[in-house]
Amino acid sequence: MWRRSREVPAGDLAALLHELATPGCLLCGAAERALSSFYFWYLNEQYHEPPVVTRVQSAHGFCRRHTLHLLVRAGAGTVTSIYRLAVPAWAELARRLETGSGRRDGEGPALAARARPSAACPACEQEGRTLERTLRGLHRAVADPETAARVVRSRAICLTHLLAAAPSLSWTGLRTLTEAALHGLGEGGVEGLWGTDGDAAVRVRAGGARSEPASGPGPEARSTSLADLHRLLGGAACPLCSAGLTSVDRYLRWLEREVFEPAHRWSEATVLCPVHAHDLASRAAPASIAALAAAARSEWTARLRELHAGLERRPPESPFVRLLDLPEQLRRTGDGGRSGWRRWRPALAAVLEPPERRLGRLRDRALNRPPCPACRHAAAAVERWSQLLAAALDDPGTARRYARSHGVCLRHLPAVLGRCRGSSAAGLLLRSMRVRLELLAWELEEAQRKAGWDLRHEPAGGERTAWRRAASLASGAVLEPGLPVGLSS
Repeated sequence: MWRRSREVPAGDLAALLHELATPGCLLCGAAERALSSFYFWYLNEQYHEPPVVTRVQSAHGFCRRHTLHLLVRAGAGTVTSIYRLAVPAWAELARRLETGSGRRDGEGPALAARARPSAACPACEQEGRTLERTLRGLHRAVADPETAARVVRSRAICLTHLLAAAPSLSWTGLRTLTEAALHGLGEGGVEGLWGTDGDAAVRVRAGGARSEPASGPGPEARSTSLADLHRLLGGAACPLCSAGLTSVDRYLRWLEREVFEPAHRWSEATVLCPVHAHDLASRAAPASIAALAAAARSEWTARLRELHAGLERRPPESPFVRLLDLPEQLRRTGDGGRSGWRRWRPALAAVLEPPERRLGRLRDRALNRPPCPACRHAAAAVERWSQLLAAALDDPGTARRYARSHGVCLRHLPAVLGRCRGSSAAGLLLRSMRVRLELLAWELEEAQRKAGWDLRHEPAGGERTAWRRAASLASGAVLEPGLPVGLSS
């Protein structure tokens, strides 16, 4: 079974004080250590244990981000063993779905529901448990005034983790961690905004090379959109992964230039998620990052200061005691041209508001964060291209191209299946996935067989790259995103 981290529990005050000796977000550090611990035990002891194998099969492997970590941290032989144990189960799933398809039109949504993974990425779950445990320990510790002061001085939480943790924090905890985040924002740099870049080493080593499409659109493409789809199918990766990555690539390149224009044209970028913020920081000119970070820091500093001021004094639990604040509330609100009950009503409602309700109102107003624009553009691209692919698979030319292409990955298969109106399109998707998985299963077994000492005289064949192709088919564009160039703007 999954081995838990051997770190000192986050609730241990001594361990927490030791962590506070180094300035920076405690949760960023905990997430990095959790990931290192997870992969250490998984790759050295656990990947072949039956319960763990079943768990990875149910999750359809790992998410794209954690598949990158797996491929960078593990050797080819270990990755081959991991996928050799998982791919046959996925092939059997595709076979069962294929057998149950083709009976009637409109069965795509039902097939899509059965094709979805039944469990979450194991590395994501381990990371989430560690963050939850660390936050609980930090929350308990800030009840002590001396420890709370050290938390603030050490800038113990970044803005990203404050926004994620805020709904579970008490009045005192939110006030203390808001002050700590304010100190982090005041230090400058991007860590206070987006935390540390836990994927930096993976990003550098994994690269992200572009690859040209294998071939042009061909004469059967009777529209520009169909020609663009054929270019996507000509790439070296899942066409939907490529579409999403292309959309993010275009947005970040546009943003790198746009930040020097008036702020109202790109103000939504101040809420970039950490992954895309660090992606931008790794590729953009320093001046562009400085301009974006300055705008984001200014906006969030104003929001956090307003929140901290509102949390300065916690209202008493008793409504009768809170009524003693009515004169002060009337003075602050003024009469506004009102008289009698109309003047008293808003002031009375304010002082009688329960503390927890006021906490939620202050928190929601200050920390409301729209979705990351880069994530939104990527999701929209995947949505639109999956609709086009599902519709175009009934076209004979597109069906032939799809049969020769990389095809959609296991994670995007439900998105296309759910939009297939005809049984022939769903059958093509499932048949192609089954055949590819069965071939991969053979190649992975062959690669492991040839790794034996008694077969060292046999030359390596195409199976030597099966581990990379298995990761790509399961989790999408990983080491070689295959972003096609030349798509219509």
